[in-house]
Amino acid sequence: MKSLGWRIHRAFCDVCGRIAEGILCYTERYKSATVIGCSGGLWPPDFNSKDRRPEAAATDRRIMREKTIGLIFMIAFSAAAYGASTLIPRSTDKTLTGASVSIPEAGSKEPLLLVLSFSHKASGDVKKWNNTFQSTYQKEGVQYYELEDFQGVPSFVMRMILHGMRRSIQEPERSHVVPFFKQENAWKKLVNYQRSDIAYVILADTSGSVISQVRGPFDEPKAANIKRAIAGMRAQIPTGE
Repeated sequence: MKSLGWRIHRAFCDVCGRIAEGILCYTERYKSATVIGCSGGLWPPDFNSKDRRPEAAATDRRIMREKTIGLIFMIAFSAAAYGASTLIPRSTDKTLTGASVSIPEAGSKEPLLLVLSFSHKASGDVKKWNNTFQSTYQKEGVQYYELEDFQGVPSFVMRMILHGMRRSIQEPERSHVVPFFKQENAWKKLVNYQRSDIAYVILADTSGSVISQVRGPFDEPKAANIKRAIAGMRAQIPTGE
């Protein structure tokens, strides 16, 4: 099954292509109907006007073709750039229980829900998000992970931190907590990082394309929006998978 992000991207490009094709066909037929363009002139120009010399009409037709082709490439490039900028960083790390996880998981058909924190100051906000999503990831077939940033922390200090985290965080949350030690800047860029005392929530599809994201502090309307998006994604999964 193709991802939701891929289908949206393909549909967008198809629509843009049809629009551009229509513009090209319209100018090729030299329709006399005109509209006011951005420069204030008439668009498309009246190529068949008796007051215009053949050389000028041919030049206008060539310019219109070049502009149309340029529009097609601009739309395609913008769509590709948008898709590339919304992919989550790929990583493989371990949960607090020692289980290895790949994000996103290859072959998974489940929505991916991530709650990121970049400081211990955000732990209270993370807990609120976890409490509201706990039934979602336990019962509704959703990959859920809490990613906690420890990049740059010395290894001997990290051992003490992990020991304390394993004692204080209970199941089922413990199996979903994933400390990470690299790609901090990539994650911060993705979530448009602003504050260290809040959590950042990302919903992605099976390919890692971001479908929706919100930032803390936690509130019910934000959580409800994410849950509705999850329901919409799960509705796209064929029955029996």
